[in-house]
Amino acid sequence: MTLAGLPPDIEPESPVLSWASQSAQNDEEFLVAFKTDSTHFKIIRRTTEGTQAKTYAILPRRTTP
Repeated sequence: MTLAGLPPDIEPESPVLSWASQSAQNDEEFLVAFKTDSTHFKIIRRTTEGTQAKTYAILPRRTTP
């Protein structure tokens, strides 16, 4: 599922987490991923044991010689 329509000047984390939390049933786990800037994306996982988050760099595309 895609969350679309956020204005470009809005940081996505809060609306994404709000949407996922409201969509989850009771203590249902969820995993969301979203672009944080032009070179990074973030993955957030919520379980009954807590929330984990990590940001990853987007590697440049390899070119074949």
